[in-house]
Amino acid sequence: MYDCLKQEVEQLIAAMKQNPTHILRWRKQEEELKKTPELYLEHKNIYSEEFVFQPEEDIMVYPDFPYIGYPVTDLEEQKKFEQTYFHRHEFFELFYIYEGTCYCYFNEKEYVLEKGSTWIFNTQCRHAIVVPNDGSLLVNIIVRKSTFIATMLNIIQQNDLFLEFFLNSIYSNQDQPRYMKFNIHPGDMAEFYIFNIIREYYQKSRYSQSAMKLSFSSLLIELSRLYYETHHLIKNDVKPNIVEIISYISDHFSTVTLKSLSEHFHYSTAYLSRCISNYTNMTFSEYVNQYKMDKARYLLKNSELPIDQIAHLLGYHQRSSFEKEFKKLAGKTPSQYRKIFSDTYL
Repeated sequence: MYDCLKQEVEQLIAAMKQNPTHILRWRKQEEELKKTPELYLEHKNIYSEEFVFQPEEDIMVYPDFPYIGYPVTDLEEQKKFEQTYFHRHEFFELFYIYEGTCYCYFNEKEYVLEKGSTWIFNTQCRHAIVVPNDGSLLVNIIVRKSTFIATMLNIIQQNDLFLEFFLNSIYSNQDQPRYMKFNIHPGDMAEFYIFNIIREYYQKSRYSQSAMKLSFSSLLIELSRLYYETHHLIKNDVKPNIVEIISYISDHFSTVTLKSLSEHFHYSTAYLSRCISNYTNMTFSEYVNQYKMDKARYLLKNSELPIDQIAHLLGYHQRSSFEKEFKKLAGKTPSQYRKIFSDTYL
């Protein structure tokens, strides 16, 4: 099974290198942004989900390699060129060195990454990546932040390593470089899940996005096991109990109140309110509401549940209250938002 999957992925990668539609699409979008300099400058600083993802995508795969017509061939010149593209992004990014050697820059340091290296960056960490024009290839697996909050947070509740990392990545106000790195060997289960994500993304079979979410969650479990063997983690201090507090809210988002939260954790409401605000830069109510809206977007896009039922699942007693809150944050009614994605699949 592994050999067949590996062969499939090799064929898909070869086809993508022959016809790099993903790179050409991004180039076209960037050319459009350049017509509005302030938007282009903002894009160079932080890559938005709107720029990167297609409407129907929650997870996407982006093979990175110098394309035909790339302006630089000398490695040192290429490094200088790519370092003008220091950036961060709104979404989660995991990159895997599929072939050759790549170079990563952040915090004024150069890191040489060999085949099998797998890194996950904090979304707040500015970095640049150089893929040499020598056959090297890097595979990016990127996940919408809203998708992670709505679907994957519950899956990794027991995985303290990644739960803490991703929660800090979403809510920490500290702009400090932070990453996790792993080394995957041929035949590892982690490599199997990466290959499966690549295959699902490019075959685009029915339920591919759902299969990719499951494979990504399984990949995190395998990487967590690797971490406890290698201990390659750079981390910052986190507030006591905040991971458990956020996890509890995600488990009870439809009914949780500040009072019930304080009773469960045996802290005062004032302390918990201050703790959540410091960590997420939102009040308790704002955080719970944001979580509900992320969940609502996911259900509207990925399920056929009636809007009345979605409102009930999110803890709203009246559909009108849900619709009012959703439109305030999303700029569209739930029906209008759902129609965008139903039209996409027609």
